[in-house]
Amino acid sequence: MVELNQSCTCKSGLKYRECCLPLEEMIESMASSGMCREFKVYAERYALNILLKKSKVFKAFYDSERPKIINRIVWAVDSSLSANMRTAFWPSDNYNIIILKKVPIDLVDTFDAAHELRHLLLGQEGFPMASITDYGSRNGFDTRFATVLLNSVMDPLVNSGLSEYGFDLWSYFDKCSQVQRHFRETHFQPPLSDRHKYFEVSFYIQKALDYELANKQSQRPHDDFLEWFGLTFPVITQEATIILNEIRLIGYDTPEKVRLILAKIIKQYNMNDIINLQ
Repeated sequence: MVELNQSCTCKSGLKYRECCLPLEEMIESMASSGMCREFKVYAERYALNILLKKSKVFKAFYDSERPKIINRIVWAVDSSLSANMRTAFWPSDNYNIIILKKVPIDLVDTFDAAHELRHLLLGQEGFPMASITDYGSRNGFDTRFATVLLNSVMDPLVNSGLSEYGFDLWSYFDKCSQVQRHFRETHFQPPLSDRHKYFEVSFYIQKALDYELANKQSQRPHDDFLEWFGLTFPVITQEATIILNEIRLIGYDTPEKVRLILAKIIKQYNMNDIINLQ
């Protein structure tokens, strides 16, 4: 138990009563909810220390964009996290949460940190959120099925803003592709179930849009991952391409357009009872 006048464990340099005391309920709830195996809060400057000191690109992005985020950001570690980091929200106090695998964030994960911060900015602008319904949860669907739908369009939109600051989109694309291909080679064998078909169509849309964005930075006529995916999952690629053509026609730069696209995917794959679009 931390005493009120002791230095806060988050490494902010402040006393506990002046720093993380108001977060006690959230910390206990997140740690016991099943969302996280652990939930240890850290000061933002400590979490971002390496990036702010060593990455000029991140520093320029942070100085420009961070002041625009209205709600408090809670930075916390869950070492069991499968990804490097992800975002969450604590509605009772309007806290944004960025959950990390470790702190301080390594330089190699600079893009990921900026990516999560920009997600928060777009959330403020009214872009939709997605979650699993109670019915979906009872029938074996987990949060990944909401996340992959939302990311199908939102991740490329996030990355388009990072491109303006000079972040390397190809480096991020290739880093993700390596992990994503390994996962699919070890977990999925076609033909996929309807459940995984929806999942992979949403995923392919994201990868194709991210590929198009990276090509605006520098041309790459072919991509090994997308070509492998097309050969491995031809039906999914064909169905996703139809939706992609509609996205290219209407765009995905406003909350209304994104909501229209996501609602169409939900309807097409009969996920209305599973996914709640907010």
